[in-house]
Amino acid sequence: MLPLHAFAATTLVFDTKGNIIGSYVEGNASSYAKMQSTLSGVYYKKAGDMGYSPVTDASGSTKWAPNVTATINGVSTVAGGTAGAVTGVLLAGATAPGWVGVAIVAGISTVVGYAVTMAIGGLMNWLFRSDQKIDEGSAVTIDIDPSNGISSGGTYWSASDATTILYGGDGVSVAQQARYNILKRGGQQNPAPVTCTQPDPTHWLCGSVMASLTQGGAPASCAKGSFYTASTKSCSPYLFTPPGAVPAKTAVDLQTAIADLPSSDKEKPLNPAVVAAIANQLWKQAASQPGYAGLPYSYANAVTTSDVSAWQSSNPTQYPTVGEFVSPQTGPSPWTMPVSGSPIGTSNGTQTQPTGTINPGASSAQLNLGADPSIGAPQLETTPTAAQILAPVLGLMPELRSFTPGSHISVCPRPTLNLFGETQIMDGHCTLLDENKPVIQTAMALAWALLALLIILSA
Repeated sequence: MLPLHAFAATTLVFDTKGNIIGSYVEGNASSYAKMQSTLSGVYYKKAGDMGYSPVTDASGSTKWAPNVTATINGVSTVAGGTAGAVTGVLLAGATAPGWVGVAIVAGISTVVGYAVTMAIGGLMNWLFRSDQKIDEGSAVTIDIDPSNGISSGGTYWSASDATTILYGGDGVSVAQQARYNILKRGGQQNPAPVTCTQPDPTHWLCGSVMASLTQGGAPASCAKGSFYTASTKSCSPYLFTPPGAVPAKTAVDLQTAIADLPSSDKEKPLNPAVVAAIANQLWKQAASQPGYAGLPYSYANAVTTSDVSAWQSSNPTQYPTVGEFVSPQTGPSPWTMPVSGSPIGTSNGTQTQPTGTINPGASSAQLNLGADPSIGAPQLETTPTAAQILAPVLGLMPELRSFTPGSHISVCPRPTLNLFGETQIMDGHCTLLDENKPVIQTAMALAWALLALLIILSA
């Protein structure tokens, strides 16, 4: 069993970078797993990045702002509730869930929508699915066929899979494929590769299958990464899993996925992308709870992989491994994130001093301003109403309110002209004006209105 707890019955102290800068024993302090300490450290780092810092009050007690502490407590509540909902993803025979189960139920698939390497420098990828299943894959790319294939009539390696002969450009690849075919026919779903040995330059032995080298006479041409099958007279890609790679599986349950993790991966540090995804999911869900008094969650200021990597770099011994991430969590408070304590030293603890802003009033001299003069609050004028504010404007030039234009009657002039002994009356213009009177009135009204507007705007 891998060690689960980084601290035994201690209170941790975090600085503005989220680093654990000290610890001390105080009362019935809880024990914290590395995953708990890491999440708290990441949240404190994020609070520090947002401008928060521990403050020492007049009594000498150093504490973080209440909303920072409320964030840690809110996340702890959500983590505990999520752990209680972990049922279908429990390890076989386990009596308690692990952090990986909490991550799945919390919806890590909505954040990490791609195949992620579980360990830093690990061999296996996991794709977290929305149905709480996992797709497995290899995190490393291995050349399954080191040769350039075979050319018709050229040199080749051959091996028997008990039903036909396989031909290829690499002895190990041909022998591994023949062995793979034999095991698949025997019922194995994903036959694991074996380590091959070379008894002499012209033979490779992989398990019980022997590949032999022949100079010349290859039956066909097959490209790199493929082999020729005598029975089908065709080229096919190699299907076996090369040594050092992880067989691909789809929609496996958590128990199977954990069992398939290489032991070397379990001993390596957990991928920071996984920690960041869990931190964001828990923080986001905590911020949506009624009565939440912590820091608001923002997609623009979420926990990033870089945040977690920076914390791991500064606190390498307190960072969880993959094995700790997938192991059942036991203890009285496995989902409670540690809240930063004050720098209080005890006989069996280490006194620490967190960095942060010191309250300047705690050490400043008190200024005596004398007796209270008992000056009351100032009396303010009554706020005027809208009608009172507009009254001076609306009351301008009251004499113009009763102005009306005078009425008059006009007659169109009809001049006369005596020409050649006859009197000519010129009234054609009157007829034209009378017929177009409405149009002319409208045009003139518009003209005077525009003239008035120009006068006002030029004032």
